[in-house]
Amino acid sequence: MPSSTSTSRPLKWFGWVLFGSLAALVVLEMIMRILPVSTSTATGYYVDPLILSYPKYHEFTAATGWTLANAHVHRANNYGFVAGVDFARDPRSIGLVGDSYIEASMLPAEERLGTQLQQLTTPRRVFELGAPGTSALDYVERVRFAAETFGTLDFVLFMEKGDLKQMLCGSGNNAAPCLDAETLQERVVRQEPPSALKLILRKSALGQYLFSQLKLNPSAWLAGLLTTVTGAPARPSKSFDLAGPEGRQQRARMAQLFVGKLTSLPVRSIVLVLGPEWDAVWRQALLDATHGTSLKVLDATPPLQQFSVATHRSIYVSPQDKHLNGRALHVVAELVAPALEAQRATDGAANSGRFWPRFTPEV
Repeated sequence: MPSSTSTSRPLKWFGWVLFGSLAALVVLEMIMRILPVSTSTATGYYVDPLILSYPKYHEFTAATGWTLANAHVHRANNYGFVAGVDFARDPRSIGLVGDSYIEASMLPAEERLGTQLQQLTTPRRVFELGAPGTSALDYVERVRFAAETFGTLDFVLFMEKGDLKQMLCGSGNNAAPCLDAETLQERVVRQEPPSALKLILRKSALGQYLFSQLKLNPSAWLAGLLTTVTGAPARPSKSFDLAGPEGRQQRARMAQLFVGKLTSLPVRSIVLVLGPEWDAVWRQALLDATHGTSLKVLDATPPLQQFSVATHRSIYVSPQDKHLNGRALHVVAELVAPALEAQRATDGAANSGRFWPRFTPEV
């Protein structure tokens, strides 16, 4: 018969291991709270059932990667967008729509495209309507929302290279509207509300570091483990051959659908700005779809390349972060402002002199 002493030793050992583990977690949590770890953005459908935004005047910290690079504290405005001004009804306003290239949480406020464009279009106000992790169909909804709510008539859409492809449902870059990957029929797939565990992790600096900074994905890891153990193949995803005729047709249909939805909106003008590194087939599909419409397309690649060659400087935030830096966004603002100049003159705004942004790029 085993003695009580021999039975208690494993229990004491387990107790000490558990205590040590909990103590280590508490210490790590305290350390992470001191460091500029990204905090919860608490995104949700606060202003419209199809549009993701932050809670009104919500403050959050954003940083990049495990090194916590480019840490900044941001504050949402009265409509839950990271913008230089509160939004109010203003038919002379300019709507600036896009994803993380517009919100630019990795940059200080004075370097964002909205701030720099504002200085070039004063006295008209620029309403920044950026939402990370969204696609072209989500942009349409924000244009619709701004036109209805603020009376905005003129818009600039910054189109990054994946915006059209990411319209497909399941791309991971949809706020609500998306296209069925097999039929290209439009669907609405809203994001699920956060689980109780996710709500708890949002309050934890350590949890935010693991899942926001390091991008750990336990569900994907478990799915991969299950596939390895059971031998069950992963569910195939529908994809189109870029070089094949079917793929080109599908891309053309997607571009036409996007353009058709934009041109059906009751607005005055829309400028599409193509960011760098667009795939040639997607780019041509969009150009073909916009041909003969009122949409104006500006390709930012040539002036960005010229700037980089002339100054021997990168246009990106860092080798790890391929978002455009403040110098590059200055180039984009200089490209876009003249396209809005004629409308500004029509509105009777001051049109003499030159409006330079506060942020002066290094050359």
